[in-house]
Amino acid sequence: MPRLQRLIAVPLALGALGLTLSWVGAGASAVLRNSTTAARPCRGAAPPRRYAHVIWIVFENQGYHQVVGNRHLPYTNRLAASCGLATRYYGVGDPSLPNYIAMTSGRTWGVTSDSSPALRVPSIFSQVRSAHLQWRSYSESMPRNCYRSDYPSSNPVYTAHHEPVIFYANIRRDCSRWDLPLGTVHKGPLAHALASGKLPAFAFVGPNDDGGTTKPGCSRPCGDVDPPLSDRFLRRWMNGILASKAYASGKTAVFVTWDEDATFENTLCPALDCDHLATLVISPSVRRGMRSAAAFSHYSLLRTTEDLLGLRVHLGKAASALSMAPAFRLLRAGR
Repeated sequence: MPRLQRLIAVPLALGALGLTLSWVGAGASAVLRNSTTAARPCRGAAPPRRYAHVIWIVFENQGYHQVVGNRHLPYTNRLAASCGLATRYYGVGDPSLPNYIAMTSGRTWGVTSDSSPALRVPSIFSQVRSAHLQWRSYSESMPRNCYRSDYPSSNPVYTAHHEPVIFYANIRRDCSRWDLPLGTVHKGPLAHALASGKLPAFAFVGPNDDGGTTKPGCSRPCGDVDPPLSDRFLRRWMNGILASKAYASGKTAVFVTWDEDATFENTLCPALDCDHLATLVISPSVRRGMRSAAAFSHYSLLRTTEDLLGLRVHLGKAASALSMAPAFRLLRAGR
């Protein structure tokens, strides 16, 4: 195909995933390379021995069957079809905060509500720091770094109990530097990290709420953390992630999950047999349309992240949880 025709074909290919193409900055060859990666985010490439970057994007209050096949989430479902999907993945029950604590520390530590005193326990954040790596938490609508209360206090758009990093006492110094307002896809800490090649080893992305308002198809409150706005949020940020040099390197994995389902029983389920959730697995080594019916959980997400980053200690129940790495070809065999 002539070069001009290839240039024209790229935006058409991107359209299949709802992606757009920016021609500013890089030369044509680099643009084509990154655009091809974005059009085929999961293509069965050779998996690495270790990952440089793991990104979590965590949404709210939607069970598996409210996500998979939902026509109000077109991009989310296209991405699931283009990459990997865990079909038997479970949270730890209700409400939100125990799920966030479980997925980042391996236990719920007695947290049974959406508030908790500071926890003096290890977490994925302290693990990453101990390995001489860096983490970031990017929180949409957070007014300033490491903000520990809802904002504003009435009808908040930033919801503190959706941001697990602020609940760990032993990382407060790092929290003040590394728990950052998300910004926009064009300007802000995450956009800068993607554009400058300074993405941290571990990144947690927390979308916002929307001041207690209700929109069709949403739970209440409804912001980017809920459908249908979550679909636009995911498309816009994945567009930037997939077009980045970090992703094109083959050493970046992205996990998209939900904290809990929409049935609020205000009880935990230690057997991990409730709160059936969808979890998407995105990495160049994942084959298009991969599915796994293995029993995974929030503890599996933590275990997998520890494995991908080469963290040898597994926290709490992550030690006995099933890693998602083999099922989705995330790591080279014999690691």
